[in-house]
Amino acid sequence: MRLRWRVLLHSASGTGFGSLQVPSKWCSVCSLAHPSPVGDNNMFTTVRRSVPFAMAVFVCVTMYAQDVHQLPDNFLSQAHPRFMKMAPHVNGAKPESNGIPQFDTLSNWNGSYDVPGFDPNGKLKTHWLYNMVGNPPQNGGTTTINAPVVPVVVQLLNSDGSVAYTYDVTPDVLPVLQSPIFQSATFTRNSTPTQITDAIMRAEFWNTMAPDWHTLLNGSLKTTRTMAVPNGFYYYKLNKNGSCCQYVLIDINELGNLLFPTSPTDTTTPIGAAENAGDITTKDISTFLFPNTYLYFGNPNNCCVGGYHSFDEEPGDISNGNKTEAYVMNYSA
Repeated sequence: MRLRWRVLLHSASGTGFGSLQVPSKWCSVCSLAHPSPVGDNNMFTTVRRSVPFAMAVFVCVTMYAQDVHQLPDNFLSQAHPRFMKMAPHVNGAKPESNGIPQFDTLSNWNGSYDVPGFDPNGKLKTHWLYNMVGNPPQNGGTTTINAPVVPVVVQLLNSDGSVAYTYDVTPDVLPVLQSPIFQSATFTRNSTPTQITDAIMRAEFWNTMAPDWHTLLNGSLKTTRTMAVPNGFYYYKLNKNGSCCQYVLIDINELGNLLFPTSPTDTTTPIGAAENAGDITTKDISTFLFPNTYLYFGNPNNCCVGGYHSFDEEPGDISNGNKTEAYVMNYSA
């Protein structure tokens, strides 16, 4: 393996990556690597110095290998929110053109509104369609949707496949389950406490909803899964005590490859394992909860995505009338 004595670090100006020599503070014994005069009188000195020199090179290379993906303290101060439309992950047949009714999935309803605007191709458009989970607001009543939470531990791998760092999600699980996402709280728009997503939906449809209309999430904790991220697809910021981590960055395409199953029977990914174990179903809104894990496009300067929602699409069978299965999910960090 050819070693490069250059390291890529995020530039302080935010203009990209710069090339820096290995700082001397990384390796205090590097100062031992001085040239020695060649000659009989200095032969012993040369041999004696060759040992610490080799040690110095080894230590410096080791420190370089450990820090090549570490980010500077001010990295997130230069980051910007990124947005994109996530396509569903499809295993098997394509969905039917008439859409949602042909899916085995959670309860949902369609609506539309009219306002001047432009479609993704820049064409003028005034009529817009949308789809929402639950039941129509004018029907009233409460729809409760199962919302399993699957914690995901992140392992950052060395180039040889060994684990460099393990980023535990456990400290984040209880605060999320006790948050207004799953517990009732007081909001100015509602006279009685409710969950934040229900409060938002009631504010959106205040002029058409029945007074007793609610859409609630029934949160539950499921088996923790592990995602091992290959070397070259991540960056990280360690805690001040050297432990992992304040946050990590993962390539957005690689996270998708590692999160979604490659076939209906694939249990090597968090979603595939949860589906096959019965921890999540097509009637749920499933949260895959990561520690502080943000996504970038191609290189960490194109950061950061902090969450997205999509669905994993799998072929149906005779038990569900051969309808395409749609597991609604979100990656959240």
